[in-house]
Amino acid sequence: MNNLTFIRAERIDSHMKVKDSARPALDALLEILSDLSRIGTEEEARGALRAFIEVRRGYRKQYSEADHGPLGLTPLEFAERIAAFIAETSEGGKRAQAVTAGLLAMLFEAERVVSKGVHDPDRRLPGDVGVRSEGAPESLETADKPVTESLHIVLEVRDKPVTASDLRAFVEKAIGAGVRRAGMVAIAGRPEAGKVLEQVAYAAERGVMLVMIPSWPALLDSLLFWSGQDVGSALNVAHRAVSEQLRQIEASVEAVQQWDEIGEA
Repeated sequence: MNNLTFIRAERIDSHMKVKDSARPALDALLEILSDLSRIGTEEEARGALRAFIEVRRGYRKQYSEADHGPLGLTPLEFAERIAAFIAETSEGGKRAQAVTAGLLAMLFEAERVVSKGVHDPDRRLPGDVGVRSEGAPESLETADKPVTESLHIVLEVRDKPVTASDLRAFVEKAIGAGVRRAGMVAIAGRPEAGKVLEQVAYAAERGVMLVMIPSWPALLDSLLFWSGQDVGSALNVAHRAVSEQLRQIEASVEAVQQWDEIGEA
């Protein structure tokens, strides 16, 4: 039921048109819904929910503990290994998003960096990664309004080519959320300069500063320049923070292991 899967469907049944690869998931969903339809009391419903949670816990990925010693890389070497790590496999955008969120820890306290699940709706966060303003609530939502109004910056992360319409859509989300600084991390291609400038001007007229970040070296160098930390210390912080972000977003066990050992490559 996640995200926009059934937004245009008036009825969910076995006659829905879905990709062949999605048919087993639909069949499983229909079987579960059929079982749930036979529940007659709140007590039974709560028991079913508890059973689901208990079983689901058994499928959580088990990551090994990592000993994050000194990374021992130059910024250029680190950026090159980031690019190779992302290029190997996208994992649905998980790797790029986790790396972006982790790198921000060089400049901002890790507690202020917020990152959503790859397929989470934009209602909670108008982008993939954000940095909360100082003093803003830790939760992405408060009881009466979204905490996006308290975001210092928000970043959209794309490991596929970005179009001008993608930029405009991102700007509109930032405007709607009241975020005044928005960055597009476009590591796999971006529109021509003229079209980017059009969107920058459009955003500026509406009170949003839009920046295009074209590569991992560009993002890494900017954060290192403003961090105020010793370069080696800052890279060590980023290495640990990305590892934690990969775990939080439930990247593959292989991805976490590869990242933890990135200084040894």
